[in-house]
Amino acid sequence: LLYNWSMSLPSNMVLKKAVDSLLCSMCHIHPTYFSLLMSWMGIVAPPAAQTNAQRRMAMTDDGKKQHDLNSAASLTDDSKHARTPITVPVSLSECQLVTLAAASQSPGAIQQLLDSGLPSLLVRSLADLCCNLLVSADLPLPAGFSTQAERRQYSHNQPSSSSANRPPLAPELAAPVLRFLTEVGNSHTMKDWLGGPEVNPLWTALLFLLCHSSASGAANASASNSNNSSISGHGASPSTSHASAAPHTSGASYSLASTSRSSGLTTQQRTAIENATVAFFLQCISCHPNNQRLMAQ
Repeated sequence: LLYNWSMSLPSNMVLKKAVDSLLCSMCHIHPTYFSLLMSWMGIVAPPAAQTNAQRRMAMTDDGKKQHDLNSAASLTDDSKHARTPITVPVSLSECQLVTLAAASQSPGAIQQLLDSGLPSLLVRSLADLCCNLLVSADLPLPAGFSTQAERRQYSHNQPSSSSANRPPLAPELAAPVLRFLTEVGNSHTMKDWLGGPEVNPLWTALLFLLCHSSASGAANASASNSNNSSISGHGASPSTSHASAAPHTSGASYSLASTSRSSGLTTQQRTAIENATVAFFLQCISCHPNNQRLMAQ
């Protein structure tokens, strides 16, 4: 009943936040409720992850600490960050992401969320979207994505073997996904993961997308203004020339801000991504020296 009520409310409504907070309290007291909540959203964790979660719930606090230490000692550096993929593709709305983030504010829920593989899926999908936008605008890719084969893959929107099992992320969901990752990044466990090798490609992809597209857009806007000024004629006043150039300024950022390109971002979408990215990085580096060093690098 509470879940259906929350889904019927607008994402930015105060009442929805109150309902989601109640769901969070219930999931904290009964961690099995969080698994049920994810299943209602179509998020089905692999059987191994479900078994591990059930075992953790049956342990005492001391037992959980010892279990985590033993598990970490038995893993290699690569396998520590490996996540079993979600067995069922998911397509989440902004309303669902807001509720899921609010309900994840407890250690047990965060662990279940990580074990489900959903954060990994969202991170990879968002990084793919950034690369698709960069390639469509003929802008450089980060070092890890800069092979010719990968550029052709992104330019033709061909899924690689690693991305074939995840749905493409719509541009309008980029900012909500970033806000979701920000909201669930309060715990130290989540901050460690957000600063780990699995999420590092997203950091560079976001920085490349926003920094390079901004420079490209400014250059094209100034070029468009100069062209329009010369075409407007010698008898036009400065104010007239500026007015005639103004409509072209917003569309001059043909790389990412143009609405005429289906693969680009609207100005509103790009602004939302910028604001969400700043909040995301602030959450990642807050009270976390390792992530602060990573950002400085």
